[in-house]
Amino acid sequence: MTTLLPTRPTTLQMPATKAKAKACPSVNPFDGKILKAFEELTNPQLKKAMNTAATCFEDWRPTTFAKRPVIVPQLANLMRDRVEEFSKLL
Repeated sequence: MTTLLPTRPTTLQMPATKAKAKACPSVNPFDGKILKAFEELTNPQLKKAMNTAATCFEDWRPTTFAKRPVIVPQLANLMRDRVEEFSKLL
């Protein structure tokens, strides 16, 4: 039987970039190609990110479902207005 699905590579090859030794690759699951390599976070960076996420969660959690449809479009507008700034974060 012939399959139409591509075969995934068995090993990952890091792209020819200036990626440091401790990089976490972002891999396209379809073809196995590495899209980008991200440097590992230091412990203080990780703790800061986790604390920020926890704070955001605690702030958002009590927001009622009735209020969320009002807030989310405002956030979308803010993100559209600052698209260049936010795109650099990704």
